[in-house]
Amino acid sequence: MRLNEALKYAVQIADALAQAHAAGIIHRDLKPSNIMMAENGLVKVLDFGLAKLTETATGEFGETATIRAEEDPRTEEGTIVGTVAYMSPEQAEGKKVDARSDIFSFGSLLYEMITGPRAFQGQTKVSTLSAILHQEPKPASEIADEAPHELQKIIARCLRKNPDRRFQHMADLKVALEELKEESESGSAVAPIAVAGVAVWVLARSERTPEAALVPVPLTSYPGDEWAPSFSPDGNQVAFAWNGPSQDNYDIYVKLVGTGPPVRLTSDPADDLSPAWSPDGRFIAFLRMLSNERSAVFLIPAIGGPERKVAEVNSQAWFPDSKWLATIDQPPGKPSAVFLVSVEAVRRKG
Repeated sequence: MRLNEALKYAVQIADALAQAHAAGIIHRDLKPSNIMMAENGLVKVLDFGLAKLTETATGEFGETATIRAEEDPRTEEGTIVGTVAYMSPEQAEGKKVDARSDIFSFGSLLYEMITGPRAFQGQTKVSTLSAILHQEPKPASEIADEAPHELQKIIARCLRKNPDRRFQHMADLKVALEELKEESESGSAVAPIAVAGVAVWVLARSERTPEAALVPVPLTSYPGDEWAPSFSPDGNQVAFAWNGPSQDNYDIYVKLVGTGPPVRLTSDPADDLSPAWSPDGRFIAFLRMLSNERSAVFLIPAIGGPERKVAEVNSQAWFPDSKWLATIDQPPGKPSAVFLVSVEAVRRKG
C-alpha cells in the first residue's frame, strides 16, 4: 500500500482493537482476511471467533482492567489457536496471552501492509512458527523505500519477542501512528533512504573537514514556560509542566520525543508542577499547589484519565516497583521528614 493509505487504515485498526481491549476482549486471530473496508473507507475488524473473553472490572485510578474468565477448552494454556503467520511468540508456544499478543499480530499485519511480504514465513507451519520464535524480519525500511525511520521503529517495537518490550497498550500505539500519519501528510516524515544518502555524504566529507560540534535541540519550543521534564522509562515520551498557550496556568503535558503536539493531561485551576513518570510507565505523579505553603501529590494515567490525590506533601519520587512514593513533608510543629506513601493503598481507598 502507499504509505499514507496504510497509515490511515492502520490507525483505524488500532482504534478498533483498543476499543476491544478496553472492553476486555483479546482478538487472537488478527490477519488480513479479518480486516474489511466499507465503501466509505471505514475499516472493520471482524471474526472474533477465537477471541479470549474476559470479565471487566474497574482497575486502579478508574482504568478498565481485565480478569481472566473461565475459558473455552480451545483457549486454555497449552493449546495453540490462531493463524500461524500472524500469531505472537507466546501464542505460538501455547502460553497465556494478553492484549500485547494482539499488538504483535498488528505489527505483522502493518509490516505486510507497508512491504508486501509477510514478516514471518516458512515452507511449513513449523518453520513459520520457528521464524516467529527465533528470527527477526528484514527491516521494513529496506523493502519499502518510502517507509520513514519512525515507522520502522514502531513496527520493530510491535514485533519484539518479549511482550514487556512491546507497546503495552494499543491506545498508545494508535497515538504513535496518528502522529506519524500527521507528519507524513505534512511532508515532514523522511524516508531512511534519504537519511542514508546524507550519511554517506557526511562520511565522505569527514576525512576533509573537522567534525561539527554537537548542537542541542529543544524538545519543546512553545510560548511561555516549559520546565521540570520527566522522560518515560522507554525514553520515547517526555512529561513536563507548561503554563499553556495563554500563559495563565501550569498544567502537565506529555509528548512523543521529536514528533507532534503535546497532549494536555491536567486542567485544574491550581498550578500542576514537577511531573515524575512511574518506573513501569503507566502513571505520572505530579504536585498541585494548594496554597503558598501546601501542595499535594496526584497520580494520573500516562495516557490520560481520572486523577487521584495521594497525599499533601512538598515533593515526591517513585520507588522502582511503582508501588510506593517517597515524599518530603513537614508536619505541624515537627521537622521535615521523608515519608513513604503506598500507591496500592490509595487505589484501595479510591
